[in-house]
Amino acid sequence: MSIDEVLAALTSLCDAYDTFDRCDLDTLTSPQLLQVLDRLQTLGCQLPTQDHRILARLRAETTPAELGAKSWRDVLATRYRISTAEAGRRLTDAEHLGPASP
Repeated sequence: MSIDEVLAALTSLCDAYDTFDRCDLDTLTSPQLLQVLDRLQTLGCQLPTQDHRILARLRAETTPAELGAKSWRDVLATRYRISTAEAGRRLTDAEHLGPASP
C-alpha cells in the first residue's frame, strides 16, 4: 500500500469523525445513546492499536538519535507536546500491547 493510500484512508477517517462531530445527539433516546457509546468504545479500543503498530516499526527501524532526540520518550514528548510521563506510558503500552517481534 502506498503512502497516498494510507493518507487517503486517514483523511476518510478524519472526515467521518468530522461528520459524526456535527451530529445532533440531543434527539436520541437513552438506548440509542448507549448504542452510539458502544460503537465509540469499540473504536476507542481499536485506534490505539495503530499507534502500537507504528511505534513498534519505528523502534525497530530507526533510533531516537536519527530523529533528533536522546530517547523515544523525548521523540514523542517533543513531537506531540506531551509530558515525558505520557510519552513513557504510550511507549510501555506499545511494547506490551503492540505486535510481537518475530
